[in-house]
Amino acid sequence: AQAYLSQVGRERGPLFTGYDTEKPLSTRAINKRVAVLGGEIGIERLSPHDLRHHWAFDALLNHTPLNVVQADGGWETEYMPLRYAHQVGTTGGGATITEEDEPSP
Repeated sequence: AQAYLSQVGRERGPLFTGYDTEKPLSTRAINKRVAVLGGEIGIERLSPHDLRHHWAFDALLNHTPLNVVQADGGWETEYMPLRYAHQVGTTGGGATITEEDEPSP
């Protein structure tokens, strides 16, 4: 994010802006833009959550440690990255989950 901001001539501020570079894009605007870009590449109803999900899944599939995925994803507990890790386990690659890794209900 910092490299991008430097590239566009800003040191701080929102990462995604509209015409007014001082104001962040709204959640709705980001969702719409991601959906449009998804449609342009043939993915119907693409959302930012889909991108986050794929990032976590791909990181775990490529053996990124669970604690790194948790920290980089901004999750306070391991519950969500463990859900993605279980999906990786069902594809036959990536992270290995043990009973000790199971999140508490």
